[in-house]
Amino acid sequence: MRARPPRVLLAGLLALASLSAAAAGWDAARVNDWFSHLDSFHARFSQRVVDAEGKPVQSSGGEVWIKRPGRFRWNYEQPFEQQVVADGRHLWTYDPELEQATVKPIGEVLGVTPAALLSGVKPFAEMVTVEQGERQGDETLFRLRPRQPGEEVSDLQVGFRGDSLVLIRLHDSFGNTTEIRFSDEQVNVPIDAARFRVELPEDTDILGTE
Repeated sequence: MRARPPRVLLAGLLALASLSAAAAGWDAARVNDWFSHLDSFHARFSQRVVDAEGKPVQSSGGEVWIKRPGRFRWNYEQPFEQQVVADGRHLWTYDPELEQATVKPIGEVLGVTPAALLSGVKPFAEMVTVEQGERQGDETLFRLRPRQPGEEVSDLQVGFRGDSLVLIRLHDSFGNTTEIRFSDEQVNVPIDAARFRVELPEDTDILGTE
């Protein structure tokens, strides 16, 4: 059986440089403000997962669209095609090659994840607290702490370059690290609602219930 692309539910944490983020014009309040005023997000993304020993698990990439509240589409284009779509109520995962889709209520599966942070399933401040940031190269990174104990994601970082979100890095309870990097970002632009509808071929095997 071939390996599946890493889900957006994995988590990450890496060491930071010691330069204060204040010089870059970013602080915890600005991070909260950025997420609180986010309405839509569109970007290319690359995703890399390593295990607890730092060994590569998988690399993937594609395109993402997000519209608050609770709607998103992550189209994985490599290493093979897969679609992860939330329509505001349900989370769909569709694999065209396997002709198979799974569906679950969105509230049961997201937790504190990049998809949840960006799509506003819950208010940002209710999910995480933001610690003071630090500089790493030309990026300003902030550590986020989940407010609820027992989350699958134990630690997160978000990174900004200029005014753009360019990085979400997270660490899960199994020691895996996932790094998602964004490029060609567009923030608060119109996105057609049809982007978040799932249209499956008639012969698709559907697991789960709506």
